Parts: sequence; C-alpha cells; structure tokens
Amino acid sequence: MEQLHREKNGQLSFIPVHESTRSKYTYHGPVFLAGRHIADMKFATWASSYDQAYAQMVFQAKEKLGHKRNSKTTLSKTLVKKEEEQYGKSC
Repeated sequence: MEQLHREKNGQLSFIPVHESTRSKYTYHGPVFLAGRHIADMKFATWASSYDQAYAQMVFQAKEKLGHKRNSKTTLSKTLVKKEEEQYGKSC
C-alpha cells in the first residue's frame, strides 16, 4: 500500500511502506514551549524510526495546542517508548 510521506526536507512523496517495518511508539509526559513546561499529554504513532516517531509526536502536540509549525515545542526524548510486539500483540 502506498501512502503519502513527508521527507526530511519537508517535501511530500509516495514511498511504499511495509507495515512490518514500522513500530508503535508512545509518549506520556510533559510538553515544553521554549523550555517551559506547558502541559502533560499522551501520544501514540506508528513510525519506521525513533526520530520519525519523535517528529510526528511533536507535530501532534503543536496541532493539539494550536501552536505554529515554527514554534519551539519539544517533548522529553527519554519518554518516547517503542512498544515491543509479542505473538502479534502489543505489550
């Protein structure tokens, strides 16, 4: 199945993604704006890498809080967790 993906340079492209190469990442913790704690939130996303998952979660935070795309919104990187799958189920 082909889906639309955002590349590192910001352009959109069609890249075939195999579901087996993606993992589920979760986050439950603080959201910061310019280094100041502004909220505690939960996020979950499917991504092929840790960096991609972090970027998607920051984007979700900006959308939910109504921040502009260029705002200095960050998450605590140590709280982004990759969920392991055992016997076809998430743990």
